[in-house]
Amino acid sequence: MASRNLFLSLCLILTLLLLGYFAMPWLLWAYNVERAGPLLEQGLAWPEPRQVDSVPQVGNAEALDEALAHLAAAIRWRSDHPYAYRLAAHIYMARADWARAAEGLEHARQYAPLDPLVGWEAGLAYEHLWQLSEQVPYEPLLPRLVRAKIVAPEQPLDTPFCKPGRPASCYVGETSFVQSYADFPEEPGLPTPTLFQHAPSQIRLPLTLPSGQPAISFLMGLDPMAREWGSDGAIFQVWVEPTAGDTILLYEKEMDAQMAQQGWFPGWADLSPWTGQRVTLVFGTAAGPAGNAIADWYGWGDVMLTTTEGAQYRVLLPRLRMRQAWRAAQLSPGHFAGRAAQAAKTPEIKARWDA
Repeated sequence: MASRNLFLSLCLILTLLLLGYFAMPWLLWAYNVERAGPLLEQGLAWPEPRQVDSVPQVGNAEALDEALAHLAAAIRWRSDHPYAYRLAAHIYMARADWARAAEGLEHARQYAPLDPLVGWEAGLAYEHLWQLSEQVPYEPLLPRLVRAKIVAPEQPLDTPFCKPGRPASCYVGETSFVQSYADFPEEPGLPTPTLFQHAPSQIRLPLTLPSGQPAISFLMGLDPMAREWGSDGAIFQVWVEPTAGDTILLYEKEMDAQMAQQGWFPGWADLSPWTGQRVTLVFGTAAGPAGNAIADWYGWGDVMLTTTEGAQYRVLLPRLRMRQAWRAAQLSPGHFAGRAAQAAKTPEIKARWDA
């Protein structure tokens, strides 16, 4: 009898331990979310009256710091629940850190894909990112790159850019690719100013980096016309050569044959350590994974000098992600038309929705 009671006691203890083990993440998640709630009430200042498109401001920075710590803990304990991600995104919205707000709301969308409120707020975050990306300065580099020095094999290629007696000229030229972004195949492709660069080759551009534009943003892709020609992919590279010092690889992306069929891929490189200095930018394309440069009709699209923030925003493709989030929230153009009409009596709101 005693041994039977001992066995039952051990089973009960084991059951309680198992329940505690599996319940602990949920309990700690709930505890941290509960602790964050009052802190968010103290820290976030919402407009009155609060509308669906209202954005909070920082009311109490210390309270928001503490709330964010609790929300981070909640996410650690239950990384598959959308609620803490969404609340943390509100803090980043208040701080005007729209990239982190969008990132948090993307996580929330991942775990609540049918929640229209999450999709709506993600769209708002991307809308602000898009507006910011439109406000930063950009300088197109394509006109300068097509005149830069070309380093390429002496073996000519059959391309539209060949100049008599200059085999290297066949590898580089100014053109336009029309294709969608790889992440958004459903969106129509638009003509994009493109620096054609057949592999293997380099383009060397000396320039003095302006203080207000210490970054470059760009797109990378295969000429859609060449998709059936058998390219095995390519490697895109950007180096910087300071006047004094070693050459530094700033950016590298390997694109295989499957990726080459998908459209544009965005990228950027940070040049801020050389702001105000005379450097040489080197754009390179190399053969793909199989080492085969046949049909490597690749190009760099929309190459721009810009701010580091502008380059980071462009890589996120905020306008397209805004539309994607709002579609996922089952919003249609009619919703926005109705909202604009409703807001017509308030000029500042109308101007925003008309944009």
